[in-house]
Amino acid sequence: MAEALTLVGLAGNIVQFLDAAGKIVSFAQELYKGGSLNVNDEIEKTTRALQESLTLIDFDKVHKDARLQALISACMVLTDDMTELLEGLKVTKKRNQLMEVTSKSFKMIRERGKMKDLERRLGNLRDGICSYLTVILKYGDAVFVSNKD
Repeated sequence: MAEALTLVGLAGNIVQFLDAAGKIVSFAQELYKGGSLNVNDEIEKTTRALQESLTLIDFDKVHKDARLQALISACMVLTDDMTELLEGLKVTKKRNQLMEVTSKSFKMIRERGKMKDLERRLGNLRDGICSYLTVILKYGDAVFVSNKD
C-alpha cells in the first residue's frame, strides 16, 4: 500500500515538473520573439495608465484630504514596484540573448506570485480611490467635514 502511495506522489511530481517545464519553454519562445510577454505588456499599460491618471489629481485644487492623499501615495508606490518588476522581466536583446531569455523565463516563474499580489493590491487601492472620489463627487465636502478626525 505504501508503495502505491509513493508511486502516486512520484507521478504527481513528474506532472508538476513537466507543467513547469512547458511554461518555461512557452515563456522563452515568447520572450525570444518579442522581448517581453504579451500579458506583462498589458499589465504594464494598465499600470502606467493608472499612474498617469493619479498624477493628474491636483491635491491643492481638487480636494485637501489626508485620506485620499494616503490612498494615492500608496497606489503610486505599488505602481512603481509593478513597473520595476515588469522592466526586470524584459529581454534587452544583447549578445547572449538565449541565456537572458532562459534566465528571464525562470525569473518569470519565480515572480508570478509577487506579480499577482501586486495586481490584487493595486486593484484594491484603485477601487478604494474610485469609491472615495465617487462619494466626494456625489455628496461633496459635507460628508467629510462632519466626520473629520
